[in-house]
Amino acid sequence: MGRNPKIKNVVNDESVKVYGLTTSISLHRMAWLLNGLFDWDFIRIGNIYHHDNYYEVVNEDSSAVFEDNSFLYPILSYENEVSKYEVDLIGNKGEIDFFIKELKYIDYLLVFHGEFDYLPDRIAESIRRLDGVQMAVEIPVKNISDSYILMSYK
Repeated sequence: MGRNPKIKNVVNDESVKVYGLTTSISLHRMAWLLNGLFDWDFIRIGNIYHHDNYYEVVNEDSSAVFEDNSFLYPILSYENEVSKYEVDLIGNKGEIDFFIKELKYIDYLLVFHGEFDYLPDRIAESIRRLDGVQMAVEIPVKNISDSYILMSYK
């Protein structure tokens, strides 16, 4: 991916689905397990950089530019062009703060955009069966007070 997509405010909560995962599994191992479970192919696109209510996906190499890495949240992405949906796996915990502050018990967020008719069935139930996953639950976007943070790439 050669571009740095900007994160836009979510206008319509029906355009985004969010799942929260609580686990002791590392981000890359979780991505590998999800790839096998749902036939996805996550790619690390960088980190979400947060500063003064500004969010941007920055290249992984650019983390050396920032003095304080505590506001960098890793992001992996997969796009299913046939079924017309995209899913992001985002680390919710930074060094000091959380990507979505009210979800402090969540380690990772799965954020879906696009055509939900073609998403795999029983996502949370399937993920909960993985060894090392304590919780996988759908979180209604309307229940997230900071839902403007959730991104949509265009």
